[in-house]
Amino acid sequence: MTAHLTDPEQLKELLGIPFTPEQTACITAPLAPQVVVAGAGSGKTTVMAARVVWLVGTGQVAPEQVLGLTFTNKAAGELAERVRTALVRAGVTDPDVIDPDDPPGEPRISTYHAFAGQLLTDHGLRIGLEPTSRLLADATRYQLAARVLREAPGPYPALTRSFPTLITDLLALDAELAEHLVPPERLRAYDSELLDALAGARLSNAELRKIPEASGARRELLDLVVRYRAAKRSRDLLDFGDQIARSAELATTRPEVGAILRGEFRVVLLDEYQDTSVAQRLLLSGLFGQGPSGAATGHAVTAVGDPCQAIYGWRGASVANLDDFPEHFPHADGRPANRYSLSENRRSGGRLLDLANGLAAPLRALHAGVEALRPAPGAEADGTVRIALLPTHAEEIDWIADSLAHLVRTGREPGEIAVLCRTAGDFPALHAALVARDVPVEVVGLSGLLHLPEIADLVAVCEVLQDPGANAALVRLLTGPRWRIGARDLAFLGFLRTAVQFEKGLDSALPGGENTVKVLTAHKSKGLEWDVVAVPGLVAGQFPSARARESWTSQPQVLPHALRGDAATLPDLGTWDAKALTAFKNEMRDHQHTEELRLGYVTFTRPRSLLLGSAHWWGPAQKKPRGPSDFLRALYDHCAAGHGEIEAWADEPEQDAENPSLAAGGADLAWPLPLDDEALARRRQAAERVKDRLWAHAPRHGTEEPRPGGTAPGPADADPEDLWPDEPDDLHEPTDLDEPEEPAEPHEPEEHEPVWDEEALPEDTHKDAVPPPRARARSLTPEDTRTVASWDRDLTALTAELRRARATTRDVVLPAYLSASQVLRLAADPDGFAQELARPMPKAPQPAARRGTRFHAWVESRFEELPLPFLGPEELPGGEDFAGEPEILDERDLDELKEAFARTPYAHRTPYRVEVPVHLSLAGRVVRGRIDAVYRDPDSGAYEIVDWKTSRERSADPLQLAIYRLAWAEQHGLAPEEVAAAFVYVRTGEVARPARLPGRAGLEAILLGGAPPDAG
Repeated sequence: MTAHLTDPEQLKELLGIPFTPEQTACITAPLAPQVVVAGAGSGKTTVMAARVVWLVGTGQVAPEQVLGLTFTNKAAGELAERVRTALVRAGVTDPDVIDPDDPPGEPRISTYHAFAGQLLTDHGLRIGLEPTSRLLADATRYQLAARVLREAPGPYPALTRSFPTLITDLLALDAELAEHLVPPERLRAYDSELLDALAGARLSNAELRKIPEASGARRELLDLVVRYRAAKRSRDLLDFGDQIARSAELATTRPEVGAILRGEFRVVLLDEYQDTSVAQRLLLSGLFGQGPSGAATGHAVTAVGDPCQAIYGWRGASVANLDDFPEHFPHADGRPANRYSLSENRRSGGRLLDLANGLAAPLRALHAGVEALRPAPGAEADGTVRIALLPTHAEEIDWIADSLAHLVRTGREPGEIAVLCRTAGDFPALHAALVARDVPVEVVGLSGLLHLPEIADLVAVCEVLQDPGANAALVRLLTGPRWRIGARDLAFLGFLRTAVQFEKGLDSALPGGENTVKVLTAHKSKGLEWDVVAVPGLVAGQFPSARARESWTSQPQVLPHALRGDAATLPDLGTWDAKALTAFKNEMRDHQHTEELRLGYVTFTRPRSLLLGSAHWWGPAQKKPRGPSDFLRALYDHCAAGHGEIEAWADEPEQDAENPSLAAGGADLAWPLPLDDEALARRRQAAERVKDRLWAHAPRHGTEEPRPGGTAPGPADADPEDLWPDEPDDLHEPTDLDEPEEPAEPHEPEEHEPVWDEEALPEDTHKDAVPPPRARARSLTPEDTRTVASWDRDLTALTAELRRARATTRDVVLPAYLSASQVLRLAADPDGFAQELARPMPKAPQPAARRGTRFHAWVESRFEELPLPFLGPEELPGGEDFAGEPEILDERDLDELKEAFARTPYAHRTPYRVEVPVHLSLAGRVVRGRIDAVYRDPDSGAYEIVDWKTSRERSADPLQLAIYRLAWAEQHGLAPEEVAAAFVYVRTGEVARPARLPGRAGLEAILLGGAPPDAG
């Protein structure tokens, strides 16, 4: 490899970056294992990219021999772009001189999970894992777990939680077992021993008695985990936890895999290493560290991370991985890996760094190699903090919104501002306040994508469609050209419901690139930066949070500390008495406080120039005051020392004071909300247009001419606030209900009132059909009048519906696109099919059909190496419903069907094609279908269409084969008679070849309304 660089000064000049001595040391370090403790804003990504340039530019490695791993696709893309750009800027690679026969290599930059997935694809067979295994999405995991839970025989007397909670617990325990590579039998043995030990202990309080209760429940939950894992195996499915766990198994048991990868990648970069789990650490160290045998490889691995930013312990990350890197990845001679530090922050002003360093002082004492952040030269006095403690939550929200609106009005770009919250609870209020001040705002992860208004509306439409009691008119409306929501969308409704409940609504977690103020949680801010950051909710108990993490001593879904791979860093419970348990809980509380400190450090190192912090005394619904948290008090001390401004600091409420928010919330509010003037004017205009249309169709009584302008006459001085201006005044007068009513006079039309003739008017099929005028009732209250009006509208709609239902005929236009199964239904029952088109109704879910789909997919997998794509329900193999099949009862029945297929003559032949989508133009319509298999005679070259039938009855319609035969023949320029076609009844092995199949003319006759051809 040619050397382009010889001196670090060349690298600085070529890249145009004035690297610090710390950065230069990391970049030019020799090819050996090293860990870089990179403080916030210290340029770790820049350093990693520059190290690749240095190693490639000095000829030590080729670009394609570099492997970089990080956590998100976004981070992987950014790192890859940085590396690619840096290589070009340094002149190491020339994008204008590329030999197409020998293109230059590129570093492989990937996510940890993608790397593990590729590892299993390439080497999974070494541990018995099929390469066709598919990855489960989170919502699909919950659906499968729910099925396992429903089908489990039980009983499980210790599992007393709700069904959704049990699903969550099952998956949580499964994930923890995978993260720490703990076999189920090891956990079962541990809990059995624990219960034996507790049987002889004196459990003197309720907290101690929870330990055996949790242990017993964990054993029952473990049985469900075992069943869930069996369900995944039987379906060749993996989740993310399985992916990492099986990869770690591969790395720690198959030394040849590590040797292959070390030969392929001479340099490995590990980003955000403090966020890796125990299983990920075992995977990486097994491949590039000590290996399965424990012998040090001395491979050139560079891990970069910051233990002060290890904020994902709650989801399995272990900060100990970064601390213990030198021991896990030693030099070839056994010496611990080298440790470097990056501590110059080029993001934030010095005064902001003083604040962050003060918060992180306890964290620096816990971890080796962590240094206090220092500002870039010249930025020591930069950075400002402004804080406020307000009386109420509403006033705090207003203060934040007013402050940000002022910044935007005075020239600050909205995209340079972020609001970071400890939880998502304040998102709606913050969003509404900023919108009210005309500040462009984007809420990141608004409890998930499915909770966005426009998406929620679409899901609600699907809910209405699935409800058998839904209004038929709404079904027709939504399946029409305006909405175009068809039956296939309903198949995803269960997935969407699961995603809302368990997957945080398909969370859209990354901020967009729009020039808007970003509102997001503090956890999602990691790795990002803004010029201005506002942090509301710095109240006691909220940020830092006082909520304790779930403990294995009381929660069955939590893995006991003794079985975890990072047990040495966690509190231990040695004896089973009240004193020991109290000490354990205190240690757990301290552990949680440390994690909150890390989150605060991440939050307060995001701004470049301005940090806003706020809190309140009275929450929106609390009976006791909250007050400032330790974080806000630290900000107060920082400002009081001259580094910021205290804009407001409300006094603590009196001892017996009441929450003013609760008092304000007790007042009655109008509903629906009153319209603003503009909205009211628009509605009035719409009402006038409706009246114009009514008068245009209604014949007049007498000789009265229409009013100029075409508007219907009405009261001369109608009150604009009167929602019922055309009602007689006497309806609003108080009436004596005890007085006998006089017989009502027969109603005569007034001078300006149209005479309604229902038969003469065009039929109104809207759900908002305007009712005809009615005889004026007497002695009714305004409320009663409105009720009667609603009855009139209902009666009008029902009458119109009845009239349409009694119509003898109704023309229904065939769709432009038809499935093959729809053509079969048209031939068998034209009237019934027309009724389905005119009034489409959702069908009940059919688990048997899904198993039939899986059978077709299984048949395909026998002959195709590639996994199935994710297709719509009608596009799935076997997705169409023919003659009520498939009738597969359960998993055992499905296995029997697979065995029966193996006995058919086609099981031992290799098909020419499988699962072939076809399109056929017939009578101006396009008919679509999917052929199960096409076989070709090796001698004659003749084709045979085959369709698998899993039903127990011999009831397949030959028209299906006729459609497929014609489509295949015309696609290949053959006469239909040259293509054979057969049904294979898999259960019996019978092969049915219909003697007569219609051709194009016969099939088109069906679509044109003729008699179905005789096929058989």
